[in-house]
Amino acid sequence: MANAKHEDAVMKMGFDYFRNTILKTLGIDYQYEEIGPTELVELTIQSLYMDFTFLTTGGFYIHTEFQTTDKKEADLRRFHAYDAVYSNKTGKKVITYVIYSGGITNVKSELDCGLYTYRVQPIYLKDKNADEVFRKLKQKQDNGEAFTEDDYAALSLTPLMSGKMSRKDMFKEAIRQPKPATPMPFETVSPDHSRGTHARFCQRP
Repeated sequence: MANAKHEDAVMKMGFDYFRNTILKTLGIDYQYEEIGPTELVELTIQSLYMDFTFLTTGGFYIHTEFQTTDKKEADLRRFHAYDAVYSNKTGKKVITYVIYSGGITNVKSELDCGLYTYRVQPIYLKDKNADEVFRKLKQKQDNGEAFTEDDYAALSLTPLMSGKMSRKDMFKEAIRQPKPATPMPFETVSPDHSRGTHARFCQRP
């Protein structure tokens, strides 16, 4: 629950900051032209809601999904459906990055579709170390250096990373850091993780 709440808070950031700073911090580094639509309506059936899509200057779309669970092939089939419909709708290629929190690692990232294989690129936040982020930021503070946008981007993701500190202590440590002009997502989530309903940045109906 804690990871899902913080994931939602990350996704409430402005599109530009998420696209240009958070994604770059996670190694998804492209030049973009515009934000893509995220609702796909097909004839029969249902609306398909993606998390984020961005059109790159290379003429293809980057599609990102946040996951706190691993449903294996069921997730891959859903992502494949998103990408197939999206590619058909836009006439462009789609590359999907799936950002996993909640301690998830080593997921299935390929789906056998008969004559071809569908692939996503997983990113595991567990592989990133919150202790190292806090250490680097403390060193900057000790040296009198100002935090950069990249520093704040890494800081905002620390409660989803691994580390020796408890999740609650990660929240507290992140909140104690010098504040940027725009509140970071950990400032919108209580360390006590009280239950509640959270909307994903207007991406869900």
